[in-house]
Amino acid sequence: MVEFRKVNLIEPWLPSLQKMDIVFLRNVLIYFDTETKAQVLAKVRGSLSDNGFLFLGNAETILNLKAPFRREIIANSTVYRAAPIIKE
Repeated sequence: MVEFRKVNLIEPWLPSLQKMDIVFLRNVLIYFDTETKAQVLAKVRGSLSDNGFLFLGNAETILNLKAPFRREIIANSTVYRAAPIIKE
């Protein structure tokens, strides 16, 4: 099952958004400042299933950001797997 939705990354997301297994966020983060990138990545992580994946464009990275993802190499491609959410 595939579902496509148009979402404004900066605005609040609908709570009805179901957990996703994969998010493709290609060539988007390069246009945001560091704080906005971190906010968008936190929203993406909150919408991903526990073992979900984030795919970014080749020119993008989450290095030097406190982002809740683990970098992995799969078949010569860099992907980001959702890290566990720690509740305080």
